[in-house]
Amino acid sequence: GGWHITPRALVKFSCALQAGKLVGKSVLKEMRKTGLAGSKYGMGVCVNSHAQWHMGSLATTRSILVHTSRHGGWSWALVSVSPIDCLDPFGWTCLNVVRNAKS
Repeated sequence: GGWHITPRALVKFSCALQAGKLVGKSVLKEMRKTGLAGSKYGMGVCVNSHAQWHMGSLATTRSILVHTSRHGGWSWALVSVSPIDCLDPFGWTCLNVVRNAKS
């Protein structure tokens, strides 16, 4: 066992998913629906008004894959040995730096 995908490949996967190349738009819409009231979990992804994401861990390695709903529809992924709760804020900080550099 172990990781068999790179962060770059995760982002390519996310972009293909969002573009409708892996599943149809209706399936993607269903994936984003959350079940119970107050729940943020859909079919394989967590969802809120800012983004959809999936996190994972394996032994001492953590990962996060995010596609932003706002902020221009960016996809980003991180894989690290840092605690999982450190990845999300770090990823958003990186996204903001890149977005500000492009403006």
